[in-house]
Amino acid sequence: METVKASVVANNRKSLSIVGQNFGCQYYRPEARQNAVNFDEKKRKIEQDGNVELTTNRATKRYLVKGYDVVSIQLGNDITGSPVVFINKDDQASEVAMPISPDLSKVGQVTEDAVSKALRGDKNIIFSDVEKLVKQCNAANQAEISRIEELKANLDKELQSLQNAIAGNIKKLDDYNHEMNASTNAASGVTVTITED
Repeated sequence: METVKASVVANNRKSLSIVGQNFGCQYYRPEARQNAVNFDEKKRKIEQDGNVELTTNRATKRYLVKGYDVVSIQLGNDITGSPVVFINKDDQASEVAMPISPDLSKVGQVTEDAVSKALRGDKNIIFSDVEKLVKQCNAANQAEISRIEELKANLDKELQSLQNAIAGNIKKLDDYNHEMNASTNAASGVTVTITED
């Protein structure tokens, strides 16, 4: 076990005890996943083929809350030698290293900035308030749903315009054919009179 200076523990007892209270509980991370499988590859193919087929400019995302059991908490040093609290050390899926400081008491608080950083891949940002994190993720999911519904409404308008164009074209053809059938027949032959001077 790595050793941490006694003064680091002495100067941070309250914040360390707050972290320790989470042993046996869960911490949470938000995760964003693309809804469309291989979207980037499909979009690239469409672009290479001259953009004949239609696609959106990006894949829609779904925001999930993932929970991890806190099965170990220990003090140690990170690769720079700075003291940290390790949660689930050596577990690739759930290891977290948090710098020891008075700010440890703020760890787990759900803020837009913290959620945004976690979604961009900062594995050392974790959350303890699952209710607030679920609200944030569901708000992001609802925003994606609103974008999808707006896109669908716009596409429905475009679809209706195309269907109207088809109906208009067919009506023009039908009107022309009706006019042709209703008009009197022209003489079956043409008489040409030639006079000489």
